[in-house]
Amino acid sequence: MITAKNIASFRACKRLIDAGIVLKTNVRWRVNHKDNNYPPSCLAEEGECHSEASLPAPSLGELWTLIPPKLVINRDLYYLEIEKHSNGQITVFYRSDKKAPIWTRNANLADALVNLIVYLKIMRIDRLSGI
Repeated sequence: MITAKNIASFRACKRLIDAGIVLKTNVRWRVNHKDNNYPPSCLAEEGECHSEASLPAPSLGELWTLIPPKLVINRDLYYLEIEKHSNGQITVFYRSDKKAPIWTRNANLADALVNLIVYLKIMRIDRLSGI
């Protein structure tokens, strides 16, 4: 079932597109306005979008395939970790024994993954498959 809890938000999907990361997804944010900055009308299956403007809306599974379990940056090894906080926020980060972690926090796990993917892309840490 499609829910906003297991799909990246419209704003997160827009950040992916703005970073040059376009994913083939089964679900899209359908937009009723020509300007993609307007809020979306709803999530729609791929075949339901017709001619309206839309943005790919990746699921947790589709985003997870882009996240490597570890990174090597300047010879430092970073491991992926996820932490859920009592306030509902989720922190996704790469931790190293020697350096400060690379992290992002969000209430939506898919959005947190998008934030991390976009950051790694911008920083040219391109060990991500498919980017």
